[in-house]
Amino acid sequence: MFSCFPQSALTDVEMQLRGYLGAIRDAELGDLQAAIQRFVRGEVRSGNAQFCPSRRSSA
Repeated sequence: MFSCFPQSALTDVEMQLRGYLGAIRDAELGDLQAAIQRFVRGEVRSGNAQFCPSRRSSA
């Protein structure tokens, strides 16, 4: 899923991965799967499709 978002040549991949993992650390697996499916199906209305969803996004 994250390969769909633009990356900068200056992106620190390890820090980016830490950010992703930190954002989902306390989430339940079923909730993550449901949110990902809603995002993939285009059902998430808020946010900017040019950027990865963050913890602040309402997925």
